[in-house]
Amino acid sequence: MERVATKFLSLEEYNQLEEQTQTRYEYHGGEVFAMAGGTPKHGIIAGNIIGLLKSQLNKGCRVGSSDLKFYIESINKSLYPDASVICRPYQVSEHDRNALINPILLVEVLSESTANYDRGSKFHYYSELLSLREYMLIEQNTWKVETRYRNTADEEWKMNWFEGEDASVTLHSMNATIPLADIYQETEDL
Repeated sequence: MERVATKFLSLEEYNQLEEQTQTRYEYHGGEVFAMAGGTPKHGIIAGNIIGLLKSQLNKGCRVGSSDLKFYIESINKSLYPDASVICRPYQVSEHDRNALINPILLVEVLSESTANYDRGSKFHYYSELLSLREYMLIEQNTWKVETRYRNTADEEWKMNWFEGEDASVTLHSMNATIPLADIYQETEDL
């Protein structure tokens, strides 16, 4: 990520910047970072997972694309996942009018430049969202998916890995199973 502004911006200034430039930025307590563009493989995997999540939705829930922003009030950050699932009632942030605050599932498609951030700091930031039940990380260059989900009994985060052409991902937050072959469909030549 590349830092955009040379001075710290208020949340209001940040929202104005996004509206004026029609560009997505992450907001980190005054610092603003431009979102990196993705590769064709990244875009196809993200599109695949959005379609697959939509086919598995529970009533009252919707899938969001990478244009859906989430604000994390406790740490004053606005972030964009590659995909998300939100359920009614949808809650708009009081502080960032263009952001929701209550996802149950957030998805990131990993790239070489963002993998460490998505696995580390970004997960830590997202885990501040009390509604979040699950975080899904999809490798781009190998058939491997990692999920982190909150055990509702003790609120501890648990981790699972799913790997290979015959594997299927279990999503606890949606009570769904998705084959990796469907996630990586049409990506072999990219």
